Amino acid sequence: MMERKYFAFTETIIFTEDLLKTANDETLFTIQNALLENPLLGDVIKGTNGA
Repeated sequence: MMERKYFAFTETIIFTEDLLKTANDETLFTIQNALLENPLLGDVIKGTNGA
């Protein structure tokens, strides 16, 4: 049996508003899919508990 893993993306309103000023939903989905492929991608911001 294949193990299933579920992920949830939590975004702040500021993140979403800023992203949509310069990009679109397709860009957001691309970022999310990249993170699903490699959850260690990108930098962790200190003091955010991994956010």
